[in-house]
Amino acid sequence: MMIVNYLHILQIMSPSLKCIIHKFLLRGHTHIEADHIHALIERVIKKQPTMKIFYEMQLDDFKNFEALYSGTGSSFKRNRQ
Repeated sequence: MMIVNYLHILQIMSPSLKCIIHKFLLRGHTHIEADHIHALIERVIKKQPTMKIFYEMQLDDFKNFEALYSGTGSSFKRNRQ
């Protein structure tokens, strides 16, 4: 799915981009100072009452990547029903 999204970005959203570099983090080598701050925030959030957030998606939020999976073409089409 990541590759399909990268193709979408390169072809449709930002055709001026020439490449995308995806870096993989090594397990156990990702601890940074921000991790401590995020852990503190998570502890505070867990003590808060739950809140539900609803997002209403629009038709334009959905993309049809079937052509890429099936190999029938490299163009992206919006899912219009």
